[in-house]
Amino acid sequence: MEIEASISRVAVFRNGARVTRIGSVEVEPGDLKVRLGGISSSAIEDSFRVDGHGKAHIASLDVQRKERLFEPKEDIDHIYSKLKELRRRLLALDDEIEIENLRISSMQQLLDDFSENYGTILAANETDISQLKNIDSKSSEVKNKTRKKLRELRKKRQEIQTEIEILESEIGKLDSKRKTEVFYDVDIDLEAEEKGTIQLELTYQTDGASWSPSYDVKVGRNSCRIRRMALIRNCTGEDWKDVRLRVSTATATPAHAIEGTPLYITAYDPEDARARKERAKRSMKMAPAAAAEPEALEKSGTAPPPSPPPELEETFAESSETVSGISVYDVPDTTSIPPDDEEHPIALSEEELDSSTIYYWYADEMVYVVAQNEVTNGSQLILPGEVKVYEGNDLVGETSIPQIAPHESFKIGTRIANKVKGEKKLVKRDIQKSGLTRGKIQQNYGYTLILENFEKKRIEVAVKDRVPHSLNPSIEIEVLETVPQPKKSQLGILEWELKIKEGTSKSIEYAYKVTWDKETVIVPPLP
Repeated sequence: MEIEASISRVAVFRNGARVTRIGSVEVEPGDLKVRLGGISSSAIEDSFRVDGHGKAHIASLDVQRKERLFEPKEDIDHIYSKLKELRRRLLALDDEIEIENLRISSMQQLLDDFSENYGTILAANETDISQLKNIDSKSSEVKNKTRKKLRELRKKRQEIQTEIEILESEIGKLDSKRKTEVFYDVDIDLEAEEKGTIQLELTYQTDGASWSPSYDVKVGRNSCRIRRMALIRNCTGEDWKDVRLRVSTATATPAHAIEGTPLYITAYDPEDARARKERAKRSMKMAPAAAAEPEALEKSGTAPPPSPPPELEETFAESSETVSGISVYDVPDTTSIPPDDEEHPIALSEEELDSSTIYYWYADEMVYVVAQNEVTNGSQLILPGEVKVYEGNDLVGETSIPQIAPHESFKIGTRIANKVKGEKKLVKRDIQKSGLTRGKIQQNYGYTLILENFEKKRIEVAVKDRVPHSLNPSIEIEVLETVPQPKKSQLGILEWELKIKEGTSKSIEYAYKVTWDKETVIVPPLP
């Protein structure tokens, strides 16, 4: 007995899905074979499982891989007949064209022979000039008629060739509709105890499905609201219509625990290296194919839907976490995702995170100060994905985010701080070539960094600037003075943290000198 079992639940992983089909059958006491057919070829053959409800026992489960050929509905025999007739006519026209070309060639050869011998015949008084005129007139008339006929034949040939190309194109389109579809039939042997209804649940894992995370982040002065979305792609060939959808951060791939092995190092020996490569090639040829490991599967399920939300209020998925730390999101309403290879956005969650605004300026490369939000993640993992950042209802920009662990801090929402101004000024630059530096060149620099705060609150600004740093012993760099002292100085990068009251400004002053042998050329050039 073949029954219909529609898709009712789908658990989508990062690279796969677990599909549940539900169908019912009326049975009499005794043995019965039930078939659920037409399941997509993207299903993984060894992943089929069956469960159900009713007074019966499941004796066996048999999965069969089958093929069927889809023929185009249009009858194309008459098209092939017409094409055959057109090709026959084309060959006949080619013969006629060849005959007419031979006629022109023969006429031209006759004229050439007559012209070559005409002088001798005329000298012997065996002909007169009127015959030459007559032959020339007759040959021109024959040539014109032949050329006219050739033009007509070539025009007909072009028309027939165009018809042939149209028919061949039509046949190609119809042939493209002819395809072989691979699918699975699942046979279930039941042993029914009594007459009644048996409900069957068939689950299987499938390739061709995936989802990627996407985020909308709204940043405020001391707040950050992050909205998680799943961009779901269904390329399984099966239509997920009105299904209960679960989105899982699990991946349908096996995990491996690798044992530690020693790392041996030795001197390079070309002969030994070649011998090792040859041994590796031979072992690869002789090694048997590794048995496929079972896919990591997640038991799918569904949570009871929440109470209806107020009008115009968006609902989000109910989130939970498995023992292994995998996050799952159960979408409350039924969802339809067609197999169209397009990304379908599903809202997963939205939460308010602890946040504070910080300011940053790298004086050597940035003409403006930027603001960022330093955010502390909540209890849910943030997967790598694309992010749209908003300040209020205004789009600040688009960026990407790496994986963020629960409760980890990260920075996001980089934007120009229009109410904080930074300016870098060169206040001193001179060169010395005599005295203690004889044989050397010394160049002195002095800079002032000025930051102004037009915000209505005190702010903290992380400031960075740099001085040259050299690994060449013939070039010496010395930082002479900095006011205030930098919080950190490493490899020529100077870092300060300034607290600036509303409506005020602060400045940083520093100087350094560069000394080098006069024969040395510095690259890149000094400012």
